[in-house]
Amino acid sequence: MLALFAIANLLSAATPNFSVRLIVRILPAFLHPVYFSLAFVAAASFFPIEQKSKATAYVFTGGTVGMFLGVPFTSFIADQFSLEASFLFSATLNLIALIGLLIWVPSMPVTAKLSYKEQLGVLAKPQLWLNIVTVCLTISAMFAVFSYFAEYLGQITKMSGNLISTMLILFGASGVLGNLQAGRLLNRHVVKTTLLYPAVLALTYLIVFWGGAYLIPMMIIVIVWGFIHTGGFIINQNWLASEASEAPEFANSLFVSFSNLGIAIGTASGGQFLLHMGTHQIIWGGLMFLALAVTLMVAKKKWYGFR
Repeated sequence: MLALFAIANLLSAATPNFSVRLIVRILPAFLHPVYFSLAFVAAASFFPIEQKSKATAYVFTGGTVGMFLGVPFTSFIADQFSLEASFLFSATLNLIALIGLLIWVPSMPVTAKLSYKEQLGVLAKPQLWLNIVTVCLTISAMFAVFSYFAEYLGQITKMSGNLISTMLILFGASGVLGNLQAGRLLNRHVVKTTLLYPAVLALTYLIVFWGGAYLIPMMIIVIVWGFIHTGGFIINQNWLASEASEAPEFANSLFVSFSNLGIAIGTASGGQFLLHMGTHQIIWGGLMFLALAVTLMVAKKKWYGFR
């Protein structure tokens, strides 16, 4: 996967044609869920079964650092040099990661190969679909608001562009800690952590709504928001995978795929709230999705109980 990511970036840097470059971007997008599903399983193999949440937290921490530091830095390279330079930089990072895996990650041969039929068989479980839809709704709630992070801070809090960039970095840095803390909580109280997350995120959104116009309080709120927001990934991954333990790789790919769907739905919904109701009202889109997610959690508790 990493080799193909590097090749895609090299091709993107080499072609001057926008349409060709757009087509080349489809390859890493298609392989993105595959890579993360492998990363989750590989990381879990280094820990005892009762500490698998800690392994997942480490993978998400790496993803968080990459997203909140890598994206701004790559954008900086594109602004200062060229778009082609940013693609070459991304290709270089993928090659470094590839070399690191070759050197430090031991071979892990498959001991019990699952057929496609066995993997797809987990989709026959209605409780898994309840978890999938709940995850999709929760991720939608996260990105209905976060996708317009810069717009909200600029329009409502009246922050400058430079300060918004700083807030984004602080958001990501606190998110790293949030990932690790979420992993610890899941190792201790899986059900309580899962059930409390929507309530905590909803409370955070209400505080963002009420405190959005105040500069200093909002700077503090952003740090807390990042801590809570990013921890939601590992909590949702654990929630979905709990109903498909017999096919962990497939469950992880389902999580990444439906997370991407949730991001798309949440971003589109938040855009509609922003367009028709104003920037300040995007919070209610996130709260709407959280209410739907909690409703499904309650339904699952009533019909199937929690694992």
